[in-house]
Amino acid sequence: MRRDRAPMLVALAVPLLLHVWVGRARADEPAPAEDTGNATPSNDDPYAAPAYAPPADEPGGTEEPSGAAYNSRLFSLLEERPPANVIVWNPLELILHVVSFEYERALGRHVSLAFGAAAMVSRPNISPFESFDSFRFYGGTAAVRFFLSGHAPRGFWLSPRVGLGYVKADSETSGALELDALLGYTWLFGDVFVLSVGGGVSYTRFPGLKDDGGDTLTGILPIGRLALGFAF
Repeated sequence: MRRDRAPMLVALAVPLLLHVWVGRARADEPAPAEDTGNATPSNDDPYAAPAYAPPADEPGGTEEPSGAAYNSRLFSLLEERPPANVIVWNPLELILHVVSFEYERALGRHVSLAFGAAAMVSRPNISPFESFDSFRFYGGTAAVRFFLSGHAPRGFWLSPRVGLGYVKADSETSGALELDALLGYTWLFGDVFVLSVGGGVSYTRFPGLKDDGGDTLTGILPIGRLALGFAF
């Protein structure tokens, strides 16, 4: 009877011993590490999350211009660019009995356009006007200014200018053509107040007027610029 029970006991003991051994082996295995989000997913898993990319301020991060940095650069460029519009008055032309105003518009860093209106309210006592008892002039000018320094409309500039007008001298009338060449410098104080100084030469021709010798009235005069005004 005891011999008949031995195989039965062996059959029951073997599974029990295997169960105990497997349990101990699992207890000895290291615990899996927590997922911190930094692990690189397996290439075999098509549904794995993309690899973690550290920010620019961390080691290994890719530095990209932030919105704040872009805005800061944009504001600095705007600060470097002066106002594009200028309105001035030239008191030096009062020497020639002329009242004039000018509007200037910057087209870029190196070029601007200027348009002016002028009126000679009485006859100046200089040639070629002194041969007339009365002399009136009304006209307009257009100029291109090329800025060799600074940013238009401020800085050092060179300018050709052309003018057209209407003249009444005594009882005669005529058109007028004016060709000027000037150079000067313009300051903007606080990007509001404008001071522009310069000088050059002016050639004027009055096709309908004659001088004392019977020739077409022309004149070459030095011109000065002391313009005061505002920028906006």
